[in-house]
Amino acid sequence: MPPAERQAESNESSPNNAKATLERHSSLGKVGIRDRIACHTWTWFTMTMATGGMANVIHSLPYQAAWLNGIAVAFFLLNVVLFIMNCALASIRFKSRPGALTHSFTDQTESLFIPSAVVSFAIISINICQFGVPHVGPWLLRIMQILFWFYIALSVLASATIYLILWSTLIFPIHTMTPTWVFPAYPLLLTAPFASNLIQAAVQTNQQVVTLNRTAIALCAVATQGAGCLIAFMISAAFIYRLMTQKLPRDFQRPGVFISIGPFAFTVGGLVQLGNSADKILPSNFLGTDLAVPIIKVMSVLIGLWLWGLSMWFFIVSVGSLWKNMSWDSNSALHRRQSSNAGGSKTLPIHTRKQSEATIQPKSSHVADDFLQSFLDPSFDPAAYLNATLPPLQHGGYHSSRSNGNGQAVPLADLSNEAQTLLSQLNIHTTRLSGTLTQLTDDILRSGSRLAYEVELLRGETLSLAETMNETLQDDIKKFAPSGVDQEAKEAVPKAADGQERRESVGASKTGDDEATVTEGKAETSEPPYINQLRTLTVVRSRLDTVIKTFGDAMEFVFPPSELSVSSSFLSVSAPDPGAEQHSTEEKGQQVLQGLRDEISQLLTKSEDPVKGIEKAAQRIEELKELNKVWKGTAEEKGRTKFIESLAKMVEDRHRDLMREVDQASRRDGNEGRARKGSVHADAAETKTYLGGYGLMSQLQKLRNGL
Repeated sequence: MPPAERQAESNESSPNNAKATLERHSSLGKVGIRDRIACHTWTWFTMTMATGGMANVIHSLPYQAAWLNGIAVAFFLLNVVLFIMNCALASIRFKSRPGALTHSFTDQTESLFIPSAVVSFAIISINICQFGVPHVGPWLLRIMQILFWFYIALSVLASATIYLILWSTLIFPIHTMTPTWVFPAYPLLLTAPFASNLIQAAVQTNQQVVTLNRTAIALCAVATQGAGCLIAFMISAAFIYRLMTQKLPRDFQRPGVFISIGPFAFTVGGLVQLGNSADKILPSNFLGTDLAVPIIKVMSVLIGLWLWGLSMWFFIVSVGSLWKNMSWDSNSALHRRQSSNAGGSKTLPIHTRKQSEATIQPKSSHVADDFLQSFLDPSFDPAAYLNATLPPLQHGGYHSSRSNGNGQAVPLADLSNEAQTLLSQLNIHTTRLSGTLTQLTDDILRSGSRLAYEVELLRGETLSLAETMNETLQDDIKKFAPSGVDQEAKEAVPKAADGQERRESVGASKTGDDEATVTEGKAETSEPPYINQLRTLTVVRSRLDTVIKTFGDAMEFVFPPSELSVSSSFLSVSAPDPGAEQHSTEEKGQQVLQGLRDEISQLLTKSEDPVKGIEKAAQRIEELKELNKVWKGTAEEKGRTKFIESLAKMVEDRHRDLMREVDQASRRDGNEGRARKGSVHADAAETKTYLGGYGLMSQLQKLRNGL
């Protein structure tokens, strides 16, 4: 198959494209049964959900009669026929349209209704328990028990799989949120009604041949029903948030608000029915108490009332959202009738086609579709667009064939269909662009918080740098300028002259030296300008080398963000989540800190002379303190200062331990000297050798004062 045909066939696999193909073929008079079956979607299974629900409601009525039972059975049989028909149509569609099955799982609307087929199967199974098991032998009860456990596994697998596919392939903006988001959890919400009807059917028929593990069935049903109800509860919370931030859905979406009633209503029906049959479900002395049955009955009623109230509240909200469409406004109705009469009596203006204007080059790939080119024109006119897009209206008594591109007039009904098709296409593009805009807005908001966070850090570092340049480095900066060096040279000349006068007043013996000094001073003042400039450049170079070394050491002194966030109060607690770059900075910073700790530890413990080791460690800490001035006034100053203080504490502890060792050695040597009076000189020599190995007391005292 050529690539173009394969692409076209893949595009026709979706329902919207299939409908567009059907409309294109209908304009040519070629519409086959295959094209109509291609329009079948998973949403058709909601029809079997409602039909089976009618049979279930009639069976649950307290008043029972033969004619009511006959109506319920008729609904049940009709539901079975419709379910088989839907399965057949869906199979034909997926067989005739390759890729349609895969596309249905990733379609933003159709994918939500895939579990309706599983729910329809559950409702048919419930109807079988209601109308079939009491009138058939025990073999049907055994089959229904097997189907129950099969449905438990199927419902959990279907719900989790559909949600995982949606979360990994699609994006649902919050402004498009409707209660249909809960549909993938609907299979879980039929487990308790299924279990209660299965147990009730077994009790009514009093069939002892089939061993029905009622306790296991009831507890498993309650677990899965609770999971589905909690999922629906969380999605309902998101729906209320959507109502608070985006108002009610559009008019054509508002009937879907009634879906929010179903999860809690199904839970009420299943739990209350299981609670009423608790004496037939639970064994004696369940959970070690004889009061389990009455407690469960009371709890089921109370929880049922709680959820029933929530269902009623959602029902009121759902009806209220449609109130303006259900209310009868006499003025608006009269206006519609007058408009209709006027349209029949008066001659309507004829649509005239206009040449489309030059194509506007789109600025984004999101609006690169040819269908949207007319809307990119700054001078877009809706009336002119409709006149150029729709065919002219036929008026008078003749009828002509419909045409979309040759300018022939069409009847009003065909023109209305054309307009509806155009509006549907516009609605699809509007929904797509709205989703794209929402996604971009979310990205901007997430990036904005990170940008604000970085701006605050840069602001703090900028203020610190400005303070350092204007205060700390002001004198050094003045030395960089040639004017500053010349000023120093000018100040040096009067000092040399004053020294000459003082030396002349001392004595004539130093006259030669004074004259040489004056001559040298004059030679210095009479040096060429380039010598002063060279001297200035030398000073600048030495200063720059110092600055480069300082900032090079600062670049190597990487500080981990975790230590920064713990020790600094400058950071905001609402900072965004760290990314891969910050994780790499964290690892490198931890390595740098560990390297500094190891360096200080080696100087303190592995040095041949402990006193020199302590001196080198203290000198290294002073270098780190001097380097820490680079971050003065920034968010990192506090964290780095705290780390340097911890290193200084290591040196202080080592110094304290060394002093303690020296004191203990001196005390021990003194005790031995008193015990052995004859060896005083030898003890003094040993003590001197020991102190010589570990450092003099004066050096240790000097270190203590320095630390």
